[in-house]
Amino acid sequence: SELDMVAELCQREDVAMVSDEIWSDWCVFGHKHRPLASMASQPVITFMAPTKTWNLAGLHCSFVVIQDKPLRERYLAQVDYAYLHYGGTFATEAMLAAYEQGKAWLLGAQSYVESQLVYCEAVLSERCAPEVQPLRPQATYLMWLDCTGMGMDDPAAFFLDAGVLLSP
Repeated sequence: SELDMVAELCQREDVAMVSDEIWSDWCVFGHKHRPLASMASQPVITFMAPTKTWNLAGLHCSFVVIQDKPLRERYLAQVDYAYLHYGGTFATEAMLAAYEQGKAWLLGAQSYVESQLVYCEAVLSERCAPEVQPLRPQATYLMWLDCTGMGMDDPAAFFLDAGVLLSP
C-alpha cells in the first residue's frame, strides 16, 4: 500500500514518521482506519483528536500517541516545563464525553453523509457521465471529481467561469 511505501522510505532515510490521524473516526462505506503505527517497523508520532468528528476544535483537545518509550520521553521533556502535556479540564471532559457517549451520533452522521454521497454519485451519473466521474471516498465527506473525460486542457478554468469555487 501507499502507507507501506512511505514507511519503508522513512525507515531507509532515517526520517521520523508523524501521522495526522485526526480524521480517523470518519471512515465511511464500511472502510476501517489502519493506524500508521500498526504498520510501521519504526516509531511513529501520531496526532489524534475528537475535534473534526465532534466539532470540538475550539476546545484544544487533541493528543499525541507515541508508543516508543525513548521517543515519548524526549517529547515529554520538551513539553513538560509548560504543562503542554495536560489538557484543560473542560476540553478533557468534552473529549471523554465524545469518545464514550458520541458513537450513536457519529454513526448517524456517517449514515447521513453516506446517503448524500450516494445521491451526488447518482446526480453526477445522470447528468455528467461519462465526462465527470465521482471518486467515492473511504473517509470524510469530501468527494473528488475526475474531470479528465471532459477533454479540456484546464477544467479548473471551466468551473471557475461557471461560478464554482475551487480550493487547491
